[in-house]
Amino acid sequence: MYIISSDSYIRLQRDHLERIVLFHLLSSLDEHHPPPGTDRVADGISGYTEWLSVDAAPVTIGWDWQMLVISGRLGLSRVGGPRSNLMLIGTDYRDLGMQQTIALLSQYVDKLNWQEAVTKYIDARYNPSSPRGAVEERGHRARMGQCGGTPFHDR
Repeated sequence: MYIISSDSYIRLQRDHLERIVLFHLLSSLDEHHPPPGTDRVADGISGYTEWLSVDAAPVTIGWDWQMLVISGRLGLSRVGGPRSNLMLIGTDYRDLGMQQTIALLSQYVDKLNWQEAVTKYIDARYNPSSPRGAVEERGHRARMGQCGGTPFHDR
């Protein structure tokens, strides 16, 4: 299923992408600093999130997000293409290339229900009175190799 290459990419056939089960590793807010010497304030909330598989070859996928009003409610939306250690390959085992890999990873990420996990994690991390403080600890355990996060495999 996986081919681990000397260039640090994990090569995976395009058809196998949907089989990957990801766990939320961590998320964080971006720091927004208005230009010095102005009375402007930071506008918008954005951040990044990182996800990890626990398969034989650890796949990592991360992306930036921003908070928007979607259908009258606050929600998170992916911004830009995902970053990953994956290079997707065709049935002929040739690289699909970076652009096509990013496009397919974007479609994959957009099918996941990642927004809830990121919102809960951000709330627990930045709100000391949050009743969800255990989320930060689970993320720490995951970083230490004891994956305690929630798997996402919505398909």
